[in-house]
Amino acid sequence: MKKFYIVPHSHLDREWYRAFQENRIKLTHFMDDLLETLDNDKDYTNYLLDAQTSFIDDYFDVRPEEKEHFKKYVQNGQLPIGPWYVQPDEHLPTAEGIIRNLLISKSISDEYGDFLRIGYAPDSFGQSATFPTLMKGFGIDSTIFYRGFAESDSKYNDFIWEGLDGSQLIATWMPIGYGNAMFLNEDDANNINVIEENIELLTQRNISDHYLLMCGSDQSYVKKFLPRTVKRLNELYKEKELDYEFVLASPMEYINAIRPYTDKMETVVGELRKGKRSRTHNSIGATRLDIKKQNFEIENKYLHLLEPVSALGSIYGVHSDKAIIDRGWKYIVENHAHDSICCCCTDIIHKEMQMRMVYADQIAEYLLKEKFEKLHQMIRYGSDRGRPILLFSSYLGKRTSYIDADIYVKNKDFMIYDAAGNELEYQINKVEPFNLKDTKVSFTPIPDDFYDKTSISLYADQVGYGYQTIYVKEGLRPEYSKCIQTNDTSLENDVIRIEIVKDGTWNITDKTTGIEYKKQHIIIDDGNAGDEYDYSPSHNDKQYNSIGAMKACELVKETNLESSLKVTYEMMIPETTTNQCRSEALIKLELATTVTLRKKDAQVYVKTEIDNHAENHRIQVLFDIGTIVSTNFADIQLGEIIRDNEFAESQTSIDDKWHEYYYPVFNQHKYSGLRKEDGTGFIVLNKGLPQYETYQEDTTKLAITLLSSVGFMGNTDLKYRPGRRSGSTDATPQSQMLGKHTAEYSFMPISNDVDYIQLAEQYNNPIYAISYAEYTTEGSLPDTLTIASSNSGLIATTLKPSSQKDGYVLRVVNPYSYELTDVELSVNRFIFNKISTLNLAEEPEVNTNVFVKKLNNPDGSDLAVMSGIVKISKVNRNQLTTLLLETK
Repeated sequence: MKKFYIVPHSHLDREWYRAFQENRIKLTHFMDDLLETLDNDKDYTNYLLDAQTSFIDDYFDVRPEEKEHFKKYVQNGQLPIGPWYVQPDEHLPTAEGIIRNLLISKSISDEYGDFLRIGYAPDSFGQSATFPTLMKGFGIDSTIFYRGFAESDSKYNDFIWEGLDGSQLIATWMPIGYGNAMFLNEDDANNINVIEENIELLTQRNISDHYLLMCGSDQSYVKKFLPRTVKRLNELYKEKELDYEFVLASPMEYINAIRPYTDKMETVVGELRKGKRSRTHNSIGATRLDIKKQNFEIENKYLHLLEPVSALGSIYGVHSDKAIIDRGWKYIVENHAHDSICCCCTDIIHKEMQMRMVYADQIAEYLLKEKFEKLHQMIRYGSDRGRPILLFSSYLGKRTSYIDADIYVKNKDFMIYDAAGNELEYQINKVEPFNLKDTKVSFTPIPDDFYDKTSISLYADQVGYGYQTIYVKEGLRPEYSKCIQTNDTSLENDVIRIEIVKDGTWNITDKTTGIEYKKQHIIIDDGNAGDEYDYSPSHNDKQYNSIGAMKACELVKETNLESSLKVTYEMMIPETTTNQCRSEALIKLELATTVTLRKKDAQVYVKTEIDNHAENHRIQVLFDIGTIVSTNFADIQLGEIIRDNEFAESQTSIDDKWHEYYYPVFNQHKYSGLRKEDGTGFIVLNKGLPQYETYQEDTTKLAITLLSSVGFMGNTDLKYRPGRRSGSTDATPQSQMLGKHTAEYSFMPISNDVDYIQLAEQYNNPIYAISYAEYTTEGSLPDTLTIASSNSGLIATTLKPSSQKDGYVLRVVNPYSYELTDVELSVNRFIFNKISTLNLAEEPEVNTNVFVKKLNNPDGSDLAVMSGIVKISKVNRNQLTTLLLETK
């Protein structure tokens, strides 16, 4: 018997070509109609609300009186909700951003019962290799999705999808999307045609005689007739004497029906990005890089500062403010909807997104100020050591870091020491007068109290997750010498040398290996006839580059800790680009690149300022490994992934007229890189630049996208994406990215003995320094406190108060592309007296690889000794481990 599972649904974009408030009007009318339909038709047994719970918030904000009405249908199973708050892009948010999306949704669905335990992803632009891991962490063991799969990936549309860490999901691919039965109506002939088309489409690739028919589309209305249509289909095919059954179903009914066939399912590993049967928009990561950079910054602020500092404070009695921090996360996650964070929306929606990030940042800045001040007041600083500088680190390992700080001194001569009395070398960047009186309010006169507010940079060692104090001793003058050899075109320290060649290219020498990387940092400019969804060159495109375009190179900074060159380029590029060609009229493109070497670093730090007045083009910066290599590697949400530099399907995607050209353009998080078989090569670290591309020419080149400029949400007949437009025809002038933009990145040579993954984490998660003009020596907390530490390679993704019970969630990841064994994590047993394991939903879960070796033996010492040991016998590559730390 063939059984057809007809799933009524609507794909409800919270915002896209219409703004949120406009779509909420449609949502309100839709939800009113849906509830009325369920009231009046007992045969309407299921409706899928796009697996999002944000619509519950949005609807009840204007219809609070309908909450119990709605709740009844959720609890009886007619309206499955979740697991998402918003349908996310799977690539651009951090892993914690995706986890918060699911946690926010769970907090809503918990009020009604359970959530839909399917990772339903009808419209995400390609599927991330981390998706199975994140789903399994929430007790979800299946997914139904649309984009990124191709017939060559598996014999059947139903298969086992395996994440990089080995997590597996039952996966169902919808080959023509979430509307293969959207045209069902009340006409018998039409409906038979819809069914027969689906039988022809699905039968050869179905793993069983079960058929998934998705009856809905974007913002579709409630098809009130559907129960009657299902009943009539059963009658029609009975008349045909065919053993067919049609049911109005939930997606879980289909998943449960195919579970017995898992032994037949093939296993597919990793990310799914092929645009054969659907558009995956693989180059969408470069649209509105200003917004994507803002998202990078605000997620980092919450994960590396706000939440851990709030957790630390709450251990010692400071209110955690969890509810308001969660509201800040909700602002962030609202922007993670796939159309939103990918920035394929109208200008007004992008402005609203930026305002949400402003709101999230306002919460973060106010709470950080408040919590650091309270922590500062609680610390017992050394009475004779000098003015304190508090250094906070949310990194588990030991590091020597370059730190920026503002300090307040009354004497221009001072030296800085760590808690052990070791002198710390620093440099002064800026000095400005500061009157403490101006920060106080009083009804009586306050005397002037002047300081020099002095911006400094220094190197300091720090171990583990927590804080330490260093001290400024006034009245002492240090003696420092220059550490970097410089001239007007070169910089050199003990480990690396960079020379700016006359043609504007860079030669970078790794002094530890003797390898010279020539002709680096070439700026290239291509036409962009694409749209907000896809980069696409014109059909007769012409590329421009920075070779010979250097206008000046000058030494602009030389101190005892770092030196900088400023390289300026002037390129004449076309004013605009059409689908056919770039314009003959040219316009000046000015770029100012500051390149910096530091005393103790093997990195070349780069900041490029772009003054853009051209439209419809793309700017990338090239780094060349000097030979052909077959793979690249990059950081994604849960660590490193290795990818091919060439796809066998690239030419096939053209010849066979795929929905879009399949070529090696990728998403990244902290870094991407190239290396040779002997392990030597380089990485390019970045701060909020989510896209890179590889070119296989005479040598392999890594290209980081610095700016992409387009003027419409959707265009037609693109070279890289033939046929219809994606999205609407709305003009999006803000997506032209006119004006000044800044990109930060770093070039670092690597070899087998360089742990670049940890260095990339440190680059994106620097030590945070804060000091005050006034301080006390009467506090109760020690001036150095470590919560947790590990030198085993684990990276902490979060430390925060638990959502489910008292205690603190510490989540760590193995960021490497290989398994770690016998990993040790030290926790502060002076603070914590119980450790257990959780899943990502923060529910208790037994992890047989985790052992608490030593914990409940407090020594009572003032410094809170790090003697609690957690041993993890095995951590798979890219695997998360979540711990609940409970306090005394």
